Amino acid sequence: MEKEKKKKESQEDKVLKFLQSGREITSEIAFEEFGITQLPGRIFNLRRRGYPIHSELILKYGKGNYGKKFFLKDEIYVKPLRKKRKPKMNMPGICFQILDYLQHNKTVTNLEMNIKFNLINPANYISFLRKNGYKIKTTRGKNKIAIYSLEK
Repeated sequence: MEKEKKKKESQEDKVLKFLQSGREITSEIAFEEFGITQLPGRIFNLRRRGYPIHSELILKYGKGNYGKKFFLKDEIYVKPLRKKRKPKMNMPGICFQILDYLQHNKTVTNLEMNIKFNLINPANYISFLRKNGYKIKTTRGKNKIAIYSLEK
């Protein structure tokens, strides 16, 4: 018979059980009870998992030393949503727009691409086109501005 391995209880689970029993926990208690030296890290992870853990500043030893005590509140906790990132631009789609622009206007500068296509680093798109077999010539104009044109 194979022995079933018991899953070792994580530090976070130990802290959570302790808090769910209605008690408050401090760094000293966490160290004495469970050997946890980084209680704020465990609390941070529990909060990220959605538990409504609150904290209060406490005066320790009456000498101006402060600490925190953590406790659970009986309330519904809604995890805040992360800000949505701007979707990445479709590299081939933008590149074909740049090619079309080059075919009609003969040349384009970095500044024009910044404005027309809202690109931060137009050279990346030119590089993508070159890797895909398009012959694009780069010349330097006034103030060393890159000017791109299609080679024939």
